[in-house]
Amino acid sequence: MTSRLSQVGLRVLAVVGIAAAALAASVATSASAVTSATASCKGISFSVLHNDSSGGVILPAGMYTVSSPNLSCKTASNYFTTFLDKYSHVIPGWKGQAIAEGWGTYTKNNSKTQFTVKWSKAKAPQLTGCATSALKVSLGPANATAGTTFYPLEFVNNGESSCTLRGYPGVFAVTSSGKQIGNPASRIQSNFGTVTLAPGEQQSASVGIVDTGNFSQARCKPVTATGLKVSPPNQSKAVTLTKMFSTCSNTASTSLQVTPVK
Repeated sequence: MTSRLSQVGLRVLAVVGIAAAALAASVATSASAVTSATASCKGISFSVLHNDSSGGVILPAGMYTVSSPNLSCKTASNYFTTFLDKYSHVIPGWKGQAIAEGWGTYTKNNSKTQFTVKWSKAKAPQLTGCATSALKVSLGPANATAGTTFYPLEFVNNGESSCTLRGYPGVFAVTSSGKQIGNPASRIQSNFGTVTLAPGEQQSASVGIVDTGNFSQARCKPVTATGLKVSPPNQSKAVTLTKMFSTCSNTASTSLQVTPVK
């Protein structure tokens, strides 16, 4: 009887031991997953021994800093080593984006996994104004005030490199054939500076459409516009946004307003 009880006790202890081991393994796996999910690299030094290039990024010999928002320093630097050893142009499964000489970002295809390498002598690129062709332009939701309805005039950088916006967009009403109606939008005086747009980023100005009922009929001669023609700051090429509204055709009155990009 005692022997049987002892054997049962041993089996219970064995089961408990197995369960404890399984629990420990589970905790370890969970901890590993959390560590992996929160991995990042604020910066680790890396030496490139000879002038090189990888994934379209020019890499002069010298000291580099490797950083990543979602890879550990060891993983990011291992990827960089592999890229230098094997690839000079296209890297299978990755895309290289040059920022400047000795400075670039590598992004894994169809993901947000990336790391950046920066040469100790790298100079910040001289940014140019955002070309109209690189921007997606649209109107945001209306915000009505007494006598005037304001719309955010949104600019999204659809290009592959950063660019700048500074000042006022050009805005005027147009007919369905694209002919200008009345005066261009008057500028609402406001302080502004140079705004940098990284790829995918957005900045906005505001367009105000004044109720034509605020003007005398004779000085306004209201007509219906079918669109707004918009040129980004310091750009001659414009895009037309579909928008039907009443506007002044007589240049004695101006029924459009615009603020600078901020």
